Amino acid sequence: MGEEITICKAETKDHVELRKLQDLTREQHIVDGEHAWQVWIRYCDVMKAVSDDKIVGAALGFPTKDNRVLVHQVFVHPEHTNKGIGTKLLSELLKQNPGKDHFLTTGTDNDSAKRVYEKCGFEQKEFIKGYYRPEEDRYVYEKPKGQ
Repeated sequence: MGEEITICKAETKDHVELRKLQDLTREQHIVDGEHAWQVWIRYCDVMKAVSDDKIVGAALGFPTKDNRVLVHQVFVHPEHTNKGIGTKLLSELLKQNPGKDHFLTTGTDNDSAKRVYEKCGFEQKEFIKGYYRPEEDRYVYEKPKGQ
């Protein structure tokens, strides 16, 4: 039997644990990350995955000026990957705004993330060369409301 995973909304008290997990799953430390997580939890949609009272993953969505939702991040602790947690997190995040279109960007070489997005109904819509820097190309994925 697999581990018990609970997906629910993050609470403001989770900000430190979320920032530490984010740092663990990223190559680069985010300066002022605890403040950012406090703001995101208060004003955006943040879902967390919990196992044995520890946060093992999160998904974050921002409302946009054009009334869509930008899926900003989906990440899972390295010891808990390939267990469907990212897919569950993203699915729950999408349920927070069912009447809105969702979109995201991802690196061209991030095959595991692309599989999660496609499982949740996202379709690749655009390729942007040099999205952040000349060497960083991105795909834009979209999921229209109701799909």
